[in-house]
Amino acid sequence: MSRQCMSIDAIILNPTKQPPQPPPQLLSPPNSTVGAPNSPPPSPVMSEASTHDSYKCHSSVSLDERRHRNKIASAKYRAKKQASMRAMAAKLAQISAENASLQRELAKAHEDNEALRSLCKSFMPSPPSTSSSPSLA
Repeated sequence: MSRQCMSIDAIILNPTKQPPQPPPQLLSPPNSTVGAPNSPPPSPVMSEASTHDSYKCHSSVSLDERRHRNKIASAKYRAKKQASMRAMAAKLAQISAENASLQRELAKAHEDNEALRSLCKSFMPSPPSTSSSPSLA
């Protein structure tokens, strides 16, 4: 019986693969004549070669799976960074437009202030001028 090493993501993403096998029974059936009642079935002894093959399968799938996950994570990071940059650019444009509007409003306020100052000066009586020339009185 060959056993394939699959990750959870591979099982979820590729449902056409071999369906998951039910877990082995830990207890023998009540009418079993092998061993004592309620004793676990004898476990198969794995040879050194099958252990090595299993490790090799796990290792190569693990490496491929790690590469695949890293690729997905990198793509996700790049997409998130691009979205963040777009959001920042939009925020920058909004704040720049608001800044320009406030600058125009401030310039208008300065102009209005100068106009009101000059209007106030025109209504105030001018103080008598003190000249430095001697008077002829």
